[in-house]
Amino acid sequence: MKRKKNDEMSAKGDMTPMIDMVFQLLIFFILTLNIVDPEGDFYLRLPKPGSAQAQENDLMPKPLRVTLVSNVDGDLQGVFVGDKRCKMRTSTDPDEADVRAKVRAAMGNAAGAKEDFEIELGWGGPGRATLKYRYVLKMVGVCTGERQPDGTVKTLVEKIKFIQ
Repeated sequence: MKRKKNDEMSAKGDMTPMIDMVFQLLIFFILTLNIVDPEGDFYLRLPKPGSAQAQENDLMPKPLRVTLVSNVDGDLQGVFVGDKRCKMRTSTDPDEADVRAKVRAAMGNAAGAKEDFEIELGWGGPGRATLKYRYVLKMVGVCTGERQPDGTVKTLVEKIKFIQ
């Protein structure tokens, strides 16, 4: 007897287990999905220009600018609080008490820290790109508060931002 050749080779598979697995994965990912708001998508209700609330925002205190002036070598030459020059103890060491007094005067001589008061710390002069980091850190310490004789720290300003 002659054997028949089957020209069509076909493989038949059952699709039911594959469909079951796809639905199980789909259900798993739907149930474990954590929906969060996208970052940076803020809905702000700003006051209309000319309204009473907009006029109150204009009364917010402007940040106080503290500027460090350096020479070409990166050493500190002077400190300005607003447009007032602070005293220097040595050629590179500012008088901390004078700096604090000028900051307090700009704050309105408040006894403690004002939460809405802000300092902008910047630097300039011929060596603005080479200003030594220790002077910036020292000025941050001077502007934020002072150590009392009993060891506690009296806070002066809580918000400091760096500007160029």
